[in-house]
This record gives sequence, structure tokens and C-alpha cells, in this order.
Amino acid sequence: MDFRKAMPFLIVAVLIVAVVGLVAFGPMSDESSLLGYPRIAHKYCCVGGVYNAKCVSASICKRYRGTSGATCTSDTYCKQLITTTTPIITTTTTTTTTTPLITCTDSDGGRNYNVRGTVFLNGQNYTDFCWNYNQPNYGSCFGIDDNCTLVEHYCSLAPTNQYTNQYTLGKEKYVCPESCRDGACVATTTTTTPYFPQVKTENVHLDSPLSSAFGSIISHIGFRALFNGTVPVVNNPYLASEKLFLYDGIAVETGLTSSSPDEDFKSDAFIEVNSHSIAYHFSFETPLGYGDYISNATMSNPAVIKFLGRDLKIVGAYDSDSMRILEPQGTVDTVNNGDAYCIGEVDIPTCEDAEIWLWDLGGLNGPTPKIGVVYNRLLDEADEVIKVGQEFRLPHSYLRVRLDNYTVQDYKKYTVEADEVVDLYPATGSTILASTAHTLHLFGEGSSKDSIEDSGSHDTDDLYLYNNGTTNVHVFYKDSSDNKIRYVATVPGTGASMGVGYFTYQDTRLPLLVEWDAAIGEGNITLDATTGDDLIINIEKDGSGLFSYLGETDSDTTYANDLLYGTRDISGWEEDTRAENGIIIYDPRAHLPGDYFEFYIPGNEYNFTMQVSLIR
Repeated sequence: MDFRKAMPFLIVAVLIVAVVGLVAFGPMSDESSLLGYPRIAHKYCCVGGVYNAKCVSASICKRYRGTSGATCTSDTYCKQLITTTTPIITTTTTTTTTTPLITCTDSDGGRNYNVRGTVFLNGQNYTDFCWNYNQPNYGSCFGIDDNCTLVEHYCSLAPTNQYTNQYTLGKEKYVCPESCRDGACVATTTTTTPYFPQVKTENVHLDSPLSSAFGSIISHIGFRALFNGTVPVVNNPYLASEKLFLYDGIAVETGLTSSSPDEDFKSDAFIEVNSHSIAYHFSFETPLGYGDYISNATMSNPAVIKFLGRDLKIVGAYDSDSMRILEPQGTVDTVNNGDAYCIGEVDIPTCEDAEIWLWDLGGLNGPTPKIGVVYNRLLDEADEVIKVGQEFRLPHSYLRVRLDNYTVQDYKKYTVEADEVVDLYPATGSTILASTAHTLHLFGEGSSKDSIEDSGSHDTDDLYLYNNGTTNVHVFYKDSSDNKIRYVATVPGTGASMGVGYFTYQDTRLPLLVEWDAAIGEGNITLDATTGDDLIINIEKDGSGLFSYLGETDSDTTYANDLLYGTRDISGWEEDTRAENGIIIYDPRAHLPGDYFEFYIPGNEYNFTMQVSLIR
């Protein structure tokens, strides 16, 4: 062969080989030396047309940076490259590579937690799956108590490096409300089950905070209806729970024990609510890791929590007590500590103006954030307080505090009246000690002879106090065997208090004390309450030395200092009212002109409580 004649054909052949190599392997500026070695086969991970990490098997790529400076993002995208130790092309050719368009599709249409989807991106596919946080596995797991998390894949527009600057893979860890199965959130049952509210009920004494019965912090430990489980925060799931805080300012009260005592409350027991006396918090049981703070949250990696029963998506925080949230309507709002809580339907009209519930925020740029709301109004008027059958509600009616009823339903009526004229007898015998004597009469209604027990252990319905102008006050009882009013005890006129008997009804045994100061001719009858303040009826003798009226002065002309609850003068109150031990005092002012008081004594004065329920 004439090589001189064949030379043009060889040159053309070499150029064709070179061109084919350039087309097959997507050349780049620092790749020409590789393309010049065609005899040794290697497999390389190819990303965006760049060979930048050597494959260790048919489909597994070592994850390290290649000569291009990029990082392999695929373990299965390996191609073969042929090299040799003898260069064929000795010159370096520099060309410009255009990054191909990277498309992405998601079979479930995006972040669809209820459908198992697959993302197709750059020749790869990524399918949603369930993941158990405590025992990592890629099968199904059930319920938030099992730390069951859905790993949801989606197409993201956020760039991750200089080569994949269009669509990238997005991934979110989402806690299903009930369970996760086969890569999607599902309900634990396929049938529709009616919702039955969960209830926690306690008995609360009058003039006592709800915390005395429920505790100051209520969580899932004491009330299983409250959330306890894992929630996704930026990059990882964390154990969290709901808590309800009850402070002393939310309490069961009456018109006599309220922070603003008033006759307008009548005989009702009710729940009084003071400002900042009840709060709700979503708390993290384990500290958030660095990089997973609330302040690290973004639109693509939010912190998603169940707040007051609703998904709250937090997409960032400016400082420790100010955060950005994604509203239900799709807008982003900034809320600060102390701002009015007004998200969606809050069951509060014009909440921006009323500021009934306030955001309670803090520590958002650290590992232990505080995210909650606190009540910001005072409910202490008769038309505002929570009465029997009514409820106090948190936003969205997520939790309700209901005043159910009185635990004691039975009462007995007792009366103290002046100027009862009777004949008085000694302890035994039929000789009259004093005829037509003017006495103070204490009695209980009913046929049974057990309304009162006197200091001599006699069961009776009637007790009498008598002063004949001498130093002492004498005590008599009605003998049920012969209906004679017989002597039982004497109260000395020294001003000292003395027990003369008990009002007795069912489990109630209410001590009766009498005090008499002969030097000034005044004294009192005291219903000595087991709990709360005493009821004190002032008494004095008239100009003839007789008990002809009740009160410190003649009740026909004045209403001052006749009937006291502790130190509070209620002589002029024109409504029924209730004491802390459950005793109902009937309209004092209306009864004073007739010189008598009426009381309704409950069947258990010592343990008179109200039934209160927490409902979810």
C-alpha cells in the first residue's frame, strides 16, 4: 500500500474517532486526558454529563468529590469510560458543556400525605415510605405512640449545587394523625366511628382553684386526649406534647368568696377566671438539635406541630419571641409574644380588638422553645362567670372546662328568729321556771327530731336562748317526749364563746357557738363553719333586758352589722347568697324586719364540692 496515498484517509479516520469520543462522553475542559486513553475500562458516576467519582460496583458509587468539584448524588448512574496509558490525542480541547434540563414528576401531585407517591427525577425514582423513629425500618408502623413517621418525597425548585440548578428532590418527615402504612397516612379503621368526647372530671371545693383538684399542669399522663408523640422540626422528628396550665386565678367561687363579692351572684357557685390564669403550650420533651431550632424553619423545611388541634406550620423566627407562620389561607404572617391569637375560626368575634387569647412565645432560637397561648381577660361579673351547665372554651373549642353540678343536692332549712314567747322548764320536773319568756328560737324544719343536737346530747328540732336581765344567757331545748322546753346549759356573760350544740343533717354537724358580754348587753350566735368564714348573727337585749329582736340594733330601723360573713356585713344584701361551705343564706334584708334569718344547710357541709369536667 502506498502510505502517502492512504495518509489522508488515516487522518480522517483519527478525526472521526476523536469526534465520536467527544460526543459519547460529554467532554469538559479537564477531561481531555481521560478521553485520550481508550484501552483500560473504568466505571464512573456521571452527574450532569460530568464523570466525577469512581464506581465500586455495577451500581454503587463512592461518594467523594471528583476533579470537577461536584458531589455525586446518585448511586446507580454509573457509565463506562475507556482509557489507556498511551495518549492518542496529545492536545487539550476545551469545550463548553450546557447542563441538560432536569425534569421532575411526582405521581401523587406533591406533598400528598394520604397517597403513596413516587418522584421521578434525573432517571431515578424515590417512593414515599413509613419510618419508625425508635427502631428505624422501612416497613409500616402504626400510630404516633410508636413514633411512626411518613417520609414524603416531592419535587423541589431549590438548587443544591451548580450542576442541578433546576428541580431537586424534596423530602419531609411528617407525623400521621393516626397511622402510616405502605408509604401513606391512613386511618386505623375503614369505618366511620362517631366521635365521643374524652372527659376528665374532678370535684373542686368552693373558694378553691381548679388546680387543687386537677393539678397545675395537665398533660397526656393525666388526660390521654392530649397529644404526645413525634413531630417534624426542620430536619428531624422530636418528641413533643400538649400541656394545659391552670393557675390560682381560675377557681370555683360564690358571691361571698369571689375576688369581687357581690349579691348579684345570688346563691350560684361558679367558675371565676382571672387574666393569665389559664394557658396552653405545645412543649418539646427533648431539646431540639442544632440546626433544627424554630428559627431554622423555612417554607421548604417547616416545623409542623399540632397546635390546638390544628396543623400549625412555622416557617421561621426572627428572634426568641417572634415567628413566621403559614396561615390556613396560604399567607405568611408574623406573630410576636403578646399578640392577639387570631388564626382561622377562633370562636372569638373581633379577636384583634378583644385580645382574648394572646400568643405566649419564647426561646424560639434555642433548643427549648415555648409556643403557646394565654387567656387575657377577667371574668368576675355575674353575667360573665361560668355557671352550672356552662363551659369555658379554649380557641377553636379545642378544650372545654365545664361546671357540671353540685355534688351535694340535699338541704335542710334552719331558722333563727327573735321574740318567741314560751314557757320554760327545768331539766326535769314540771315546775315552770319562766312563763311567757321572750326567747331567741333556733329550729330546723321537718318531722324528724334530729335537726339539732344540744350540748347535753339531746336530739331535738328546737333550741332557745333566754336572758331575764341577769348576767348570763340560758339555753333550753324542746323535749320530744312531752314537748316541754327544758333547761340544758348556761352561757356566762364574760364575753367568751361557748358551744351550745350542733345543726345536724346527714353528714353535716355544724357547731353552734354563743357569746354573751353582760357588761354591754351584747353577744352573737355563730355558725362555726368547718371551711371558710363563719356566719355571725349579732344579738342584744332591749331596754327591758329581753331578746325582742335580732341584730346589733332594732332591725325595723337599720340593717347594719346584723348578719356577718366573717368580717363582711351582708345585712343589707337583697339576694340569696352562698357561703364557702355550701350554706345558702336567704335574702337577709327581706327577713330582718321580721327579725329572723333563714339558712339552707347542705347534707355535707364539710365536703361541699362542685363537679368540674375537662373535655376534649
